[in-house]
Amino acid sequence: MDRARGKPPEKTESGVFGPSPISRAGCSGADFRYSDVMGYELHITRAESWVEAESNPITLEEWLAYIKSDSELEIDEVGEATTTDGETVYCGDPGLAIWTAHPEDGADGGRAWIYHSQDCIVVKNPDQQFIAKMWRIAQHFRARVYGDEGEEYGADGEPIGEGEGSRDHGVKRPWWKRLLGG
Repeated sequence: MDRARGKPPEKTESGVFGPSPISRAGCSGADFRYSDVMGYELHITRAESWVEAESNPITLEEWLAYIKSDSELEIDEVGEATTTDGETVYCGDPGLAIWTAHPEDGADGGRAWIYHSQDCIVVKNPDQQFIAKMWRIAQHFRARVYGDEGEEYGADGEPIGEGEGSRDHGVKRPWWKRLLGG
């Protein structure tokens, strides 16, 4: 499959992004989700588990209204990134935002992206500072922050249930912490 590059996807009349300039090997228009790309995700959800988010969804409309109310967030809609080969790729998503106050946002061309997906708010591979920001956002939605493996995260950006005096809810540590002995 040939990957067309060079310009961002355009919105259709319905407001949904049309075909992306990137094939399924990277992104593909309205069908693309950042979750299609490998990585560990954290999810803000009102449900007891992020996989059950549809039972108590955070709607795209709620998310967009929240972005407008948070001076540290900026709607992006078209993510732009540079590959290791120096090529620019674009991915369209109407629920895509940037946390502009992240200490490393913009460093080396990277952005601190956060997006709406499958009735949740999602960040891929967040650092501790980003997890703490997610927790603050979750408070607005009366929601919680969960990792891919079901662990819940607290205000400090650390999993709940870890360490002395913690609120252990029977949550297991993320696989990467178990693997690395953390």
